[in-house]
Formats: sequence, structure tokens, C-alpha cells
Amino acid sequence: MNKISIELQNCYGIPSLTYEFDFSDNSTYVIYAPNGVMKTSLAKTFKDLSEKKDSKDSIFPERETKRQILDETGNATNSENVFVISPY
Repeated sequence: MNKISIELQNCYGIPSLTYEFDFSDNSTYVIYAPNGVMKTSLAKTFKDLSEKKDSKDSIFPERETKRQILDETGNATNSENVFVISPY
């Protein structure tokens, strides 16, 4: 898998995020940002995928959530291909 496209809405406080991760040149991405930006929310969303759970918005659960994580062929990313390391 060389690319992953994500489209998220209302996932643990992420109002909207669309991005394509391109792994053809590098095998990893590092996300470095100040507290409160969305790093943990993004990790929770990927963890939900790995555990085959629906994502949600914890503060506003009535909001419609969208989680679309696709590979370069446009197919849904297999949950067995996702591994999230929880922070301590």
C-alpha cells in the first residue's frame, strides 16, 4: 500500500479533515503539533478502524460522523493493516 486517503468528519473533535498520505518515498509519517490540535483524535479514529468499531464525536454524539480511509485503489483500508501505539 503506497497511499492512504482519509476523509473524516466529526471524529473525536475533528470537524473535518481530508488528506492523502503518500508512502511511496517514505514508509512513515510523524505528526508533531502542539497540544489540542488533533493528534489523539486522529489516533483514536485509526484505532477504531483497527478494532472494527465506529468512530464518533465524544462531545457532540448527535453529529453525523464520517470516516473514510481508502488505499490507493479506492478500496477501504483493511483493519488488519492498521496498528496504533497508545500513548502512556
